[in-house]
Amino acid sequence: MKRTDVPQDKDSTYEGHVKLCYAVDENGRYVPVTTTGWDVEKAVKDVAWLAIERDLETVRAEVAAGRASALKYFMTARQMDAQLLALNMGMWTWRVKWHLRPRVFSRLSDEWVNRYADCLDVEAKRLREFRG
Repeated sequence: MKRTDVPQDKDSTYEGHVKLCYAVDENGRYVPVTTTGWDVEKAVKDVAWLAIERDLETVRAEVAAGRASALKYFMTARQMDAQLLALNMGMWTWRVKWHLRPRVFSRLSDEWVNRYADCLDVEAKRLREFRG
């Protein structure tokens, strides 16, 4: 894309900021250019957020029905899977998957719940008491 063709569609998700991208200048070299957004990018992000919200609502229903622990809800809300959460927690993936079971999660020590709460940036009490 040429430098002069970089869209400036004022995407509201940028919250007044700009994004750095690269475009070709008059001499055919790639140069840094800022953009205030692109309508096509915004449309794609809107579709992605709808999918994320739908997934989160599905997990909320699973938690409410007792088929998943609150850990799964907050993990989904932070767009994490068991592997990523385990990596951030410094533990094995299988252990996080085990804790996704409501019965197992309800028996976790305060120490474990606090570790998860810190990693997921949620209050431990909310994590422990969330029922969907």
